[in-house]
Amino acid sequence: RSQKGNMGNQIIITVQDATNTQKGVNTLPNIPVDPLPLVFLSAAQSLSTNTAYVFTQGSFSYPLPTVSAMNDLLEFKLQGADSYTITQGAGQSIMVGDSSTTVGTAGSLTCGVMDPEGKGDWIRLKCTVPNTTWMEFGISGSSFTLN
Repeated sequence: RSQKGNMGNQIIITVQDATNTQKGVNTLPNIPVDPLPLVFLSAAQSLSTNTAYVFTQGSFSYPLPTVSAMNDLLEFKLQGADSYTITQGAGQSIMVGDSSTTVGTAGSLTCGVMDPEGKGDWIRLKCTVPNTTWMEFGISGSSFTLN
């Protein structure tokens, strides 16, 4: 049997002995996590750094934040919406794998494929150069288009 406990930004997993429930072993202590506030979107709005967005309906464009610090995070999940596009400002770009968007306002990242249950792709971006460069640091799915 395992138990999970959340202690601040740390997760402790304890595995208990089947014959003695008082005896436990921490098998994966102090795994760092970075919980992000979750925002459900069904209309266009500005994005904030260090936030996870779930797109629930429609098809909208959302500009990258103009101000970001190194290691800031953004997460995007398509779930119920038709598509979303993340647009860029002057000098901004997004790298996914070995591909990159066009630098500046001509560049964008679009996701627009869902499975039959209405669940779509997910991507996590991390700011690697303040205010300008975002890099993919986690991805699920394959329906992303970089322009």
